[in-house]
Amino acid sequence: EKMGVSEEDEPQIHTAHILIKAPQTDTPTLQVEGNTAEGGIVNATVEGQEELQGKKDEARKQAEKVLQELQTDPLRFAELAQEYSEDEGSAVKGGDLGYAVPSTYVQAYREAALALEPGETTSELVESEFGFHIIKLIDLKNPDDLRFKYSALQVCYQGASGCDSQLSKEEAQTKADELLRRVREEKIYSVERVWFNAVPDPWQETELDGRYFKHASVAYDQTNNRPYVAITFNGEGAKLFEELTEANIGKPIGIFVGGEFISSPTVQEKIAGGNAQITLGQPNPQLALKEANELARSLNAGSIPAPLKKPNELTIGASLGQQSLEKSIQAGLIGFLLLASFMILYYRFLGVLACLSLLIYGLLLVFVIQSEISPALAILFTFVLWIAFALRLFKSKIDFFAKCIFLTLSIVGVYFIFSVLVNPIVLTLAGVAGLILSISMAIDANILIYERMKEEFRAGKSFVSVVHDGFERAWSSILDSNVSTLITCGILNYFGSSFIRGFAVNLAIGIVISMFTAVTVSRIFLLLCHDTKLERISWLWKK
Repeated sequence: EKMGVSEEDEPQIHTAHILIKAPQTDTPTLQVEGNTAEGGIVNATVEGQEELQGKKDEARKQAEKVLQELQTDPLRFAELAQEYSEDEGSAVKGGDLGYAVPSTYVQAYREAALALEPGETTSELVESEFGFHIIKLIDLKNPDDLRFKYSALQVCYQGASGCDSQLSKEEAQTKADELLRRVREEKIYSVERVWFNAVPDPWQETELDGRYFKHASVAYDQTNNRPYVAITFNGEGAKLFEELTEANIGKPIGIFVGGEFISSPTVQEKIAGGNAQITLGQPNPQLALKEANELARSLNAGSIPAPLKKPNELTIGASLGQQSLEKSIQAGLIGFLLLASFMILYYRFLGVLACLSLLIYGLLLVFVIQSEISPALAILFTFVLWIAFALRLFKSKIDFFAKCIFLTLSIVGVYFIFSVLVNPIVLTLAGVAGLILSISMAIDANILIYERMKEEFRAGKSFVSVVHDGFERAWSSILDSNVSTLITCGILNYFGSSFIRGFAVNLAIGIVISMFTAVTVSRIFLLLCHDTKLERISWLWKK
């Protein structure tokens, strides 16, 4: 029921102030200097007007100094209030007094506050019986033109607690359904619930509401494989959202659906185009995915202006994506078998060692993809890997300048490996394609080494010398080709879409591991064959 506004209704003002207390000069102050034993004389003096005026002048100077500092930098209001304000209750809150009706305050304070615009601060000191105020009007809420009187409708039936009705339960249900129909269809107002909060609402309403919202979906950041919520606005909503984010960089924006608080992401930068990402602070990937799905569902439900009806239910599984992923993995296994067959037929026992090194590569790859180890272990692992790479690099015969370049790039690679170890990788179709391609890169390194070894065998060198020189002379070629591919992966990851990023990240992971297995694991396998019967069978080595 609509009701008119009473003349006594006041607006609500949200103010903050800096108070420098000052004594009143119109009332003398009695100060006790001391007392004697029982029955003695109490000596007292009356503080004169001159002393009171002197203290008041000191307070005024202090307040003027604070006002001058504030005018130099208006954004320091809260900081100056905490430092100088003598109102202990509000000083700890940056001078904030919250919402109140103007009649709460003394006349001088009230008149000065009502003369301001929201966000404005008094340019002169405001004097009251408490001292000198510097007042800031944060917000002003005028009373609504109309108030509403709320009521609740209840239909009870015979036998219910506290009910004298003679209606049966079925009759009460029919009557309640009819009342509910009228509430929904007729032009009347209804209230589902009313709640009160003594804490002032910190959120300021904006024009951006569900009319401008299009869709929310869950996506993955391919750099760290963390889920986030992608939201999209229409053309008009994109402009409003851009203005809103530009004005609130570094501040949270509250999301309310149906009047209920959902989330408050912090604005990192101005967002244009109507597309944005809401990242989640939950460190657990499973819980983060659950939160992302719930947030996306809430946002999509809130953008629908009509009530939801569920005439039926249909569950659709993600079988298409699963089938495609399984076929991609099958294709990778078939490719590996064909590649292994070629290596064994062409390079004989060297091919067998290459296949063993590829198996080690596969185990390491699975470990890295599925790993979620502690940061301390990840740092230790990557540090040992980097030391091994650095030692290997400085032993190579490439020039010093090239060594410095590769060592600098390896630091970026170490950080990349660390981030992969502490966060599990989510395999997508594009990611599987990158991993399959990295297998060929691993074999490519073995082929370069083996061809060099064949040349050393023809030169009549010993087995150990052949292994050493073969790896040394092939290392520069392996390093150049793999680093150039890693640079390409970095460019794709930075500029590409989420689909391209998944390909680039997984290809980079595979390349880094393949370099390790081709150069280190294969070398260990070969040296294990030294001084054995296998070394003496020249046919096995295709000399």
